[in-house]
Formats: sequence, structure tokens, C-alpha cells
Amino acid sequence: MIASPPDLFVDVVRSVVGAGGAVRFRADGDSMRPTIRGGEIVTAAPIVDGRIVAGDVLLFRSAGRVLAHRVIAIDATAADRIVCLRGDAKTGCDAPARVSQIVARVVSVERNGRTIRLDGIAARLTYRVRAAVSRIWFGLTWMMRKRRRTLC
Repeated sequence: MIASPPDLFVDVVRSVVGAGGAVRFRADGDSMRPTIRGGEIVTAAPIVDGRIVAGDVLLFRSAGRVLAHRVIAIDATAADRIVCLRGDAKTGCDAPARVSQIVARVVSVERNGRTIRLDGIAARLTYRVRAAVSRIWFGLTWMMRKRRRTLC
């Protein structure tokens, strides 16, 4: 999702976010589509009090890359919390990430001159509704295709 060298990018983000600031960067890729589209400006900020909840979009390191993906689940039973993340356009989760791999929380995206908030209850609710509608739509289209095949 990030086009610059991952180590340099992470160092800059950690430095700015560690001082309480926010970082803006251009997204590269479509793994978070439709929430974040390639080329859009994304803002990442510090995670206040280390509070991470399902539905948050986090910036994290994974296999030498830096990704912005959504939290699907959190395993708090491990000594170092494990976070399951997935891009909105993906069907499967990423490899489990430790909290130490998390760089920042994605708080907004700029689209067509508007700033769209991605943090908070309203943003998480919007995502859940969109995901539910998408599953229903997929199920209905699958049933219609199946029905057409049996009629022909």
C-alpha cells in the first residue's frame, strides 16, 4: 500500500506519530477498496492509550511492507496482543500481527476534496453495514446465477 522504502517510511511515521503528530501519505494499491483507493491521501495518527478495537484501520509492518488494513479480531490472551487484519477488498486475513508491528491508526482519507473519517464509532458502523450489504448482495447474485443455470 506504500510506495516509498518501508524502513524509511516507518522511521518517519514513528518519529512524527511518537511526537503526537499526524502523517499524510498517498495510498498505493487497492487492498482497502472501497474504503481507501489507490492514489488517495491517507492520514495516520497516534493510537491513543494503545486502544485498538475491531473495525479500526491500522498502519502496520508485514513481511517487509507497510500496509493499511482493518482490524478483524484481537487476541488479548497472548503475552503480546495479536491482531488479525484484512484489507476490505480481500477475502482472507493477513498473517497475525503483534502490537509491536503496528505503526499508527489511519484516521481519514481524502476523496474528491472531502475528508472521510475512518476512526470512531460512526466509521466502524458504516463499514459493518457496507460489509453486510455486500455479503447479502453476493449471496443474492449467487442464488440468481444458480437459479438461471437450473432453468436453462
